[in-house]
Parts: sequence; C-alpha cells; structure tokens
Amino acid sequence: MKFFLLVILFFTHSISFAEWTKVSTNTDGHSFYVDFDRVKKNNGFVFFWRMSDYLVPMKSGVLSIKNYDQVECSYPRYKTLSMIFYKESMGIGSGENYTPEEKWDYAPPNSSAESVLKRVCELIK
Repeated sequence: MKFFLLVILFFTHSISFAEWTKVSTNTDGHSFYVDFDRVKKNNGFVFFWRMSDYLVPMKSGVLSIKNYDQVECSYPRYKTLSMIFYKESMGIGSGENYTPEEKWDYAPPNSSAESVLKRVCELIK
C-alpha cells in the first residue's frame, strides 16, 4: 500500500511541472491544453496529458481537470485512463484522483476535443 501511495504522489507531483500548450478555447471561454513533451506512442496508441481550465467553477467547485488519455489516431477515438480534479485554475494545488470507466469515445466534429486529438496525432506522425 505504501508503494502505491508513493507512486501516486510521484506521479501527481511530476505532472505539476508540465509545460502546457493551449490548443483550443470553446464558446464558453474554457481553455484546453496539452503537455506535448510527455506525448508517447506505444503499440499503435498515443498516450498524453491534457488539461481543461474553466472560467467559472463547476457545481462541485472544480476549476480545472487533468486527464491522461489513450488515443487511437487511425479512427480517431480516445479513452480517459485517469483524471485529477482541482479546485484551482491550471491544475494548481492538491488534486483529487479519479479512475473513470475505460470506454472509447469519439470527439464531436469541430469541437475542442477534436482539436486536441488532431494536434496530438499530428505530432506523432
């Protein structure tokens, strides 16, 4: 158990120093970022960190979310492997970890999600 906690602490601490690049802003003014320095390709999949930063907090008080995603660029489809919720902007402060159900999603056309996936997949080509 202690080893697992150390891994989580190291993992969340290391992403706090990421270089975030703004990729898109939606019509509500929410911004979406990618850490292009940590994009990795493995067995035909692309893995990367993205961050959503909101203008106003969600009902839960969350102001930003970091996601670790797996992408299959040939479709393109993605699934979120891990999420960290923050009460402060740009993923600052202590975060609350969450592991979502792993299911494939498809980004709607002309959406911020589609913009993020396109940029990540272009980087890998």
